[in-house]
Amino acid sequence: MKAEAAKSWTSSPLTGKLKFVLLNFHNGDKPPLDDDNMVKPIRDALNNFVYGDDRQIRYSETIQIPIDDPIRVRKASAILLAAFSKGNEFLYVRVEDAPEFIQLPG
Repeated sequence: MKAEAAKSWTSSPLTGKLKFVLLNFHNGDKPPLDDDNMVKPIRDALNNFVYGDDRQIRYSETIQIPIDDPIRVRKASAILLAAFSKGNEFLYVRVEDAPEFIQLPG
């Protein structure tokens, strides 16, 4: 995972509170791993590289999506669309500043 991140990450490690997003586009109806077993090794691989410590992650989203499900792509990133267009399983990982506030569910 770190080698893949190194292809596009050239900055110093991020500081401050962060949001971690993982989209797992998988074949079939059932994901290959449950979300916690998928997220942990990825976060660990990005420690001291994309961010100083994964304790900085205060907000996290993991979405597991069958690659053949209907998806709206409005405002999607070019990197995400390029990967999706190949039609193969893939992971999309994004790390950004955490939101200023968390909206509690209704």
